Order: sequence, then structure tokens, then C-alpha cells
Amino acid sequence: MGGGFGEVAVRIHGPAWGPAFSQIEEETIHRIELMILMAMSTTTVPVKPETLARLRSYKVRGATYDDVLNELMDDHPPREFLLEHLRRLKREPRRPWSEIKKELNL
Repeated sequence: MGGGFGEVAVRIHGPAWGPAFSQIEEETIHRIELMILMAMSTTTVPVKPETLARLRSYKVRGATYDDVLNELMDDHPPREFLLEHLRRLKREPRRPWSEIKKELNL
């Protein structure tokens, strides 16, 4: 067997398998496929169309959505977010959720 992932991918997914593989080769191919899938795993995050449009506006120069979201989260780490939230709770009067939803057009 060659050695680079490109060679393995071509051999696994190519149109012709060539000679039959031994059990060990089959298991090795299966492990490599699993490692590739694990390295490339993603998930789906449901968002409203308006949110997706806003998110798209942050994608520049070939950035992925993962890049964009990580950059946004890096700019607003959870600790700072929570501290800001607590600061606002102390400063601002309580308002009903219905009022907040109306203000945010939700």
C-alpha cells in the first residue's frame, strides 16, 4: 500500500478495486475511513433564514462557517458575556419577555 491519504482515498473510492484485499487490508481500510470521517465530522445547527443571511455576511475570503463562529465566540468569551449580563441585570429594570421579544422582532 502507498501511504498518503490521497492514494488510499483513490484506491478505496476509485472505479476499480484491483486485486482482492486480505482481511487485514480490509480492516486497515475501514480504520482509515473511520479516521477520515472522525477528522471531518460536522453537525447541523438549525437557524432562521434571517440569521443565516446575517451569518453569511461575515464569511469573507473563503472562511468557513466554523471559522466565522469561532472568531465571533473568541471575540465574546463566555465569562465576559456572563459578566456583562450580570452588569445589565443590576443596572436595568426587569422587563417582561414579551416586551423584549417585540423589541428584537422575535
